[in-house]
Amino acid sequence: MKKILIALTVVFAIGSSALCGGGANETLATFDGGSVTQKDVEKNNEQEFYEIRQKEFQVRQQAAFESARERIFEIEAKKIDMPVDKFVESEMAKRRGAITEEAVQRFYDTNKNRINQPYALVRDRIRQQLVINQEKGARDALTSELFKKYNFKFNLKEPQAPTLNLVNDGKPFWGKADAKVVVTEFSDFECPYCRQMQGDVQRLKAEYAGKVKWVFRNFPLDFHAQAMPTHIAARCAGKQNKYFEFQTSVFAIPYNGRSLDMSIGQLDRIAQNIGLNMPAYKQCQADRNGEGRSEIEADMRYGQKVGVRGTPTIFINGVLYQQDRSYDALKEAIDKLLNS
Repeated sequence: MKKILIALTVVFAIGSSALCGGGANETLATFDGGSVTQKDVEKNNEQEFYEIRQKEFQVRQQAAFESARERIFEIEAKKIDMPVDKFVESEMAKRRGAITEEAVQRFYDTNKNRINQPYALVRDRIRQQLVINQEKGARDALTSELFKKYNFKFNLKEPQAPTLNLVNDGKPFWGKADAKVVVTEFSDFECPYCRQMQGDVQRLKAEYAGKVKWVFRNFPLDFHAQAMPTHIAARCAGKQNKYFEFQTSVFAIPYNGRSLDMSIGQLDRIAQNIGLNMPAYKQCQADRNGEGRSEIEADMRYGQKVGVRGTPTIFINGVLYQQDRSYDALKEAIDKLLNS
């Protein structure tokens, strides 16, 4: 219910601002003894407002693109006194060729392992898809040529991602405590995408441990049954100052087919291998008072508040990082901030 109310508040606030021209001080609600302004609402939901504005920007951009294309097509068709649909068809015909049997076979051979069916069964479907691809390519080529001819450009201003004041006090981190660049990773030990990026994270750690602060935040997803117990166990390793030794070992557990063994027995073996005091670890891991789970759930609530929708989610200096999560891309983003 809380999420629905927040969403409705955000939509109402933006809609009110857009329709009435109100600014940050516009009053959205009043009550005896006080009021709520748009600034009040945005302050606590910056990321959600940004996501809605970004979506609005994308819709406007696409609509502007399509409207401009239609009008330019109309202008060109009018020049030669031809109906627009016939003009477009005739121009596209100049930009497409026949789909040959060789082209169909070539596509099949290139994608044979992914298709995993006999050629005879998929031949017609491949040809149909190639026709669709060619139609799109011809229309895109015509559009590109005419946009260049008519000096088309966008004048829309893309919304700026907010810089959030993330509170990471007391959270496990590696690197320099007072670093200029702070990376905050919301992660799930069972998430395959989180696991895939760990090799690159270790490369970054080796290169930037003296320059960057990398904070690890808990965000175990509900449908990953082994995640919460593993996050609790990692917290216990952290109480013995071996959080990242434990974390690295957990992320290194190999898949057996599609299954992943993060059982209590497996976690105990990791704890022993990194030299934990096992009686203290096991007492903490049992989490009889629920303190560990509560701490991790608090991390999750905080993540949801700042806009985490899945894992891994990364913020760099408080800005949601939405680029490729590869070593090269993250290195480029970090270097840019270090050198600024």
